Amino acid sequence: MKLGSQELKGVLYHIPQTPRESQPTMETPSAILPSSQRRHRKKSKLAVVDTQKPKCYRSGYNFFFADQYARLKPDYHAQERSITKKIGHMWSNLTESEKQVYQDKGVKDVEIYGIEMLEYKSSHESGAAASTVAQSLFSLLLSFVFVVTLSFSL
Repeated sequence: MKLGSQELKGVLYHIPQTPRESQPTMETPSAILPSSQRRHRKKSKLAVVDTQKPKCYRSGYNFFFADQYARLKPDYHAQERSITKKIGHMWSNLTESEKQVYQDKGVKDVEIYGIEMLEYKSSHESGAAASTVAQSLFSLLLSFVFVVTLSFSL
């Protein structure tokens, strides 16, 4: 760059003020407004988690997935997506008798979850309301388990 009679070499940090043609910019409205006039988003609060509440039951596929994932993870290090796809194909290729083993585990887990939820509800709710809620939940859960067991045995 020439500045007067001298020729300068190097990095130019200050761009000379020259009239430019106006170029359209992609500024958002929030970038134009001062910070005092911008709308502020509410910060979401994390839900309070009850650590004593029992975890939800697992299905037969979840038990199968856990077994196969533990077996395949050393062979496919850092390839979780391919492991997941492979396990899905393995599950779909299982025979009904092989699936039934895992489905039975799932049914047992539903029963255990129902019992744990009854105990949890009865210990955390007071009076007659707790017992009626717990009884209705338990009867609903047992009917679900019966229907699931019946459908898998056919």
